Amino acid sequence: MSGNTSPSSSKISKRKLVDDDEDNSITTKKNRSDEDSSISSISFALKTGYFYFVKVSSVLECFNENCFSLKDVLNFVMPEESLHFNFMIEVDWLIENFRQYPESCRQTPINLVVGEKMGSDAASLRRDIKLLKLDNIQVSGAHLPIPYGTHHTKLSLLKVKDELHIIVSTANLVKGDWQEKTQMFYYCKAKLENGEGNQSCNFQNDLSEYLKMYNLPIVAPWIKYIEHADFGDNNDHFIYSCPGYHKKPTKDKMAQLGLRNALKERTLDPNALYIAQCSSIGSLGQKPDQWFLSQFLNSLRGGRTKGSTRVYLVYPTIQDVQHSYEGYSAGGSLPYQSKTHEKQTWLRAHLCKWRSDKRGRNKAMPHVKSYCEIGADRELKWLLITSANLSKAAWGEIQKNGEQLAVRSWEAGVLVQDPSRCGLPYDYPICRYKDGDQPWIVDKNYKDFDSHGRQWIYDQQ
Repeated sequence: MSGNTSPSSSKISKRKLVDDDEDNSITTKKNRSDEDSSISSISFALKTGYFYFVKVSSVLECFNENCFSLKDVLNFVMPEESLHFNFMIEVDWLIENFRQYPESCRQTPINLVVGEKMGSDAASLRRDIKLLKLDNIQVSGAHLPIPYGTHHTKLSLLKVKDELHIIVSTANLVKGDWQEKTQMFYYCKAKLENGEGNQSCNFQNDLSEYLKMYNLPIVAPWIKYIEHADFGDNNDHFIYSCPGYHKKPTKDKMAQLGLRNALKERTLDPNALYIAQCSSIGSLGQKPDQWFLSQFLNSLRGGRTKGSTRVYLVYPTIQDVQHSYEGYSAGGSLPYQSKTHEKQTWLRAHLCKWRSDKRGRNKAMPHVKSYCEIGADRELKWLLITSANLSKAAWGEIQKNGEQLAVRSWEAGVLVQDPSRCGLPYDYPICRYKDGDQPWIVDKNYKDFDSHGRQWIYDQQ
């Protein structure tokens, strides 16, 4: 995990890479009381089928309008039953001391699905739950059949009475993710119906197919809920990845091929601009056309092998991290490694700085992952918000002359093709890297002091 230091410390020692920067500080009873009292006065309504931003504690209040914390969402829904899929989960923060759940819902059935080794693992969570004596919480582990894969999905299913509420997020269920980082989530609601139900929309079908891939007993009842629900006219696409070596028909439904097929009916704009934005970068190959400008770009174009080749990647510079609200600590959630970057220096020509002045989040480092198309008219055409970083592990690699898609990780996101229901997390026009700008690399030392007067000293021990 990233090193946690006291305010007087001048260095941060980096010992172990994780997806997020954990904050294990303990709030006082007074602080918890203040939080509980403030939440009781919240009055808002989440609109189904919209993207929302997570509140950032350090921004001006005006920039948090129509933005929500996890506590806001749970108090709005008041779940009677919950199922959370995530990479990292802090049970103490979710239920006990920090109490994201409203008091009347803390003893309701809550099921958690996590991965193995990286992030939160099922065995450790079970130990935490036992120590906290939270008998209402059950934990299951997602199968990870291919090395170096992770259970990276951030999905919450909440049931109350005859309604099903769905949150597809970019945030882990940990305090740090819901406080100082730029995060987004998609919200939708469905009406539970009696009888057999009717899968009649893209989102419903996609989500049901995804949940079946887990083959877990605690997930099975939720599949029935979804199949017996009325999602109205929701034709957004649930874009997901499941680990494995996939062939027809499974391969065409997931990862980059799932996105490709969801976009294939769109009219191709030969002058479009494609923008990826992420919080980590995987190994993409020594040449740009090995994957990035071939397989992945073709998927952004809806499967067309020809078209615009203008594609950029928004990723923070060293200075972006250094001067952020969290300072270098934010870099623990941006785990791009030097050995990977040294093999793909060509990527620098595609890099753009993190700039989010219009949303007051310039200094709130991104943990959101987004992919979009900007038309020749400079208007947003579609937006995908997802847990998937820019990597083959997340998006899959097409192999064996197109017959096989190799995917390592579990991922989940939502594609919205109606710009009125979504907005970019960064400023547009984008800001290209200039001479001297370098991407944040997590396993390097940074001696210049950050916004908290600290240095970043990477420790490989």
